[in-house]
Amino acid sequence: MAFEKFRARRAEKQRIEASLAATAQADLARQHAERDLAAWTTHHQNLVNLIAYAKTLGSGDGLNIVLHVNERVAGYITGTGLVEDRVTGGHYVGGSRGISVPLGSIGGHTVRTYVGSSSGHYVKGVPTPTAIDTGTFYITNQRLVFVGAKKTIDMPLDKVVSLQRSDSSPVLVVSLSNHVKNIELSYGSAVAPKANLWLSMALAHHQGHPEIVVHQLEAELAALDAQKPVAPPTSLTPTNTTPQ
Repeated sequence: MAFEKFRARRAEKQRIEASLAATAQADLARQHAERDLAAWTTHHQNLVNLIAYAKTLGSGDGLNIVLHVNERVAGYITGTGLVEDRVTGGHYVGGSRGISVPLGSIGGHTVRTYVGSSSGHYVKGVPTPTAIDTGTFYITNQRLVFVGAKKTIDMPLDKVVSLQRSDSSPVLVVSLSNHVKNIELSYGSAVAPKANLWLSMALAHHQGHPEIVVHQLEAELAALDAQKPVAPPTSLTPTNTTPQ
C-alpha cells in the first residue's frame, strides 16, 4: 500500500513538472512572438509614414535655410564634413653639401667653397582626403546645400551631372556642370542609407515623378505585410501544482 502511494506521488510530481515546463516554454514562445510582432508593427508604421512623406516631402519649417518658391525638403544631415584632398608629408631628397675646399684668407678669415654640392629637390606628399569644414547638408527638390562654419555651397539639381553614392559608403561625391572639381561630403556609414533615400526622393520630385520612389516603398510595404508574424499565443495556466 505504501509503495502504491509512493508511485502515485511520483507520478503526480512528474505531471506537475511537465506542466510547469510546458507553461514556461509557452510563455517564452509568447514573449518572442510579442517581440517580433512589436518590431514588425514599428517597421510597418514607419513605412506607412515614409510613403506619405515621399509624396509631398517636408516644408522645412524651423530649419536654418531660406527655401526658394515651391522648394520642399527631403532631409538634412548635421555634422557633415566637407572633404578635399590635402597634401602633407613632403620632403627634400638628393641634396649633398659636397667637399669643403679652402681658397685662402681675407682679412684673417678663411674663405672656403664646396665642390660637388647639389641642392636636391622637394618631393610632394601623397594627397589625403581631409575634412576642411563641418556643417549641415540639406537635400531638397531643387538643390543640395552644404552650410558649414567656413563656407556655404549651393548645388542646384539641374547642374548635377552625377552623384556617386551607395548605402555602404559614408561619402557622397557630387559632380556639377558649373564646377571644375567634384564636391565631396562625408556623413558616416550609419546615415548613408537614409541619405540615399532622401536623395532619391529629391531627384524624383525634381524630375516630376515622385511616384517612382512611392511605388518602391509600397512594394516594400507589401512584402512586409506578407511577412507579418503570427499573433502571440495565449498564456497557459498550469494545472494544479500542489502535490497530493
